[in-house]
Amino acid sequence: MNALEIKNLSVSFLMYDKGIKKKALKVISDLSISIKPGEIHAVIGSSGSGKSLLAHALLGILPKNAITTGEMNWFGEKLIPALQKKLRGEQMVLVPQSVNYLDPLMRVGKQICKDKTLALETLKRYELDESAAKKYPFELSGGMARRVLVSTAAATQAKVIIADEPTTALDVTIQAQILRLMKKLQQETGTAIMLITHDLGVVAQFCDSVSVVYAGRVVEYGPVEIVFQRKENHPYTAGLFNCIPNLHDDQPRLHPIAGENRFHYGVDIDAEEGTGIRAFADGVVGVVAQSSDLGNYVTVDHPGGFTTLYAHCKCITASAGQTVRCGAILAQVGQTGAATGPHLHFELHRDQVYINPVYYVAS
Repeated sequence: MNALEIKNLSVSFLMYDKGIKKKALKVISDLSISIKPGEIHAVIGSSGSGKSLLAHALLGILPKNAITTGEMNWFGEKLIPALQKKLRGEQMVLVPQSVNYLDPLMRVGKQICKDKTLALETLKRYELDESAAKKYPFELSGGMARRVLVSTAAATQAKVIIADEPTTALDVTIQAQILRLMKKLQQETGTAIMLITHDLGVVAQFCDSVSVVYAGRVVEYGPVEIVFQRKENHPYTAGLFNCIPNLHDDQPRLHPIAGENRFHYGVDIDAEEGTGIRAFADGVVGVVAQSSDLGNYVTVDHPGGFTTLYAHCKCITASAGQTVRCGAILAQVGQTGAATGPHLHFELHRDQVYINPVYYVAS
């Protein structure tokens, strides 16, 4: 049984044409999505494609002039207005796009949970100091406020969380932290998450399945790996992928030192010598070694068969077998091995097969 089952959903708005005649403007058209319990499902598309409107339809918070047709089901039960009202904020929770949803006149602890003990436990679990409970939202940084929103959703023990652009306007380090906390919530509770985003890198790294929405319609649907590697995508989906900078074209290139054509498996990231190299995601350090080509390099094994490699390091501070979190310092940028200047050579593999890292690190 699916946590959410949306069948042929259409959303229109009644509008006045020239101030006299009423007409219906259809914004979502025959949209169908299924989300399983414990699944992280991405809904991607450009601004105005209907992503947030879909979330509002599920929660029953559309404007009064909205007209909906089709069917929405909650664990097999028809999602009628009375049920939406009962579930909203309890079993089905929205993590909004803006931190302004936090009440500016209420301390953070009370917004997370009325039970003070549970609120403090939730803050600690999601990497916030207990002192945050006594603060007002304006006293929090953007990243802290986002974590408070995630903590608020966690405290409800919801079965479904709808996260609307939860990493907007955050730097990549804080973005990774927020996503890791949401993944932790999903793993600990089996919560289904519908992640609304336009970030293909986030979808590739974080989600199980994806729906691509264009002009209010789902034009692509399926497991992330299949959609991302499909050779014949819908033109809009293909356009999204074409917007990613092509840092690796799977063609041999002239090696700057060897003077011969070689395949370049990875991306080179320019940085000053001595800059800290951080782990791409949670994992365990695999190999710490040195070679004439890669220089000093280190690998990290991640869940799902993924392995990342960091090469040409000046020095490596991580040790083989060490457990590391996303963002942990592994090494320093250098120019050891076959390098013409200081930079990081980064590779991504899955089950020992090279994967173009652009789809996983683009943001």
